[in-house]
Amino acid sequence: MLSAVALAGTAWKLSERAERGRETVRAAADARAAAQSGARDILSYDHRTLEADITRAGKLMTAGFKRKYDALMTGATAPQARRDKAVVHSEAVASGVETAAPRRVVVLVYIDQWTVKEGDRIPRIDQQRARLTLVRSGTRWLVDDITTPGPRG
Repeated sequence: MLSAVALAGTAWKLSERAERGRETVRAAADARAAAQSGARDILSYDHRTLEADITRAGKLMTAGFKRKYDALMTGATAPQARRDKAVVHSEAVASGVETAAPRRVVVLVYIDQWTVKEGDRIPRIDQQRARLTLVRSGTRWLVDDITTPGPRG
């Protein structure tokens, strides 16, 4: 009798772990897709539509990260973009999940970024990396942080 109870408990525990593993795999895939589109929208802007660009990007973020992003954009980036008449277009070209849990995923995104300023004859193209931390909010994945790794990681 005791063996049957122990066996049932072990089976239940293994089943629970398997379900958590499936949740993590789904979370990683969903968050990776959100990170790629989020990186594009958050890291792109046009001096002619800055307010709309900032508003659109803010809808992809947690409230805490949105405050940091808004401060950066309104404090430094927007004035410089208007002065330079800058248009920045970012495109995620590759990504990979670094860590994943059902409610939090970290994704490294490789980005091609084209920048054109008034007077430029051709766009400057930069290749960037951004580490996006995403958290689940209901059925959506929201960006909770963005960092740019140094040359070694």
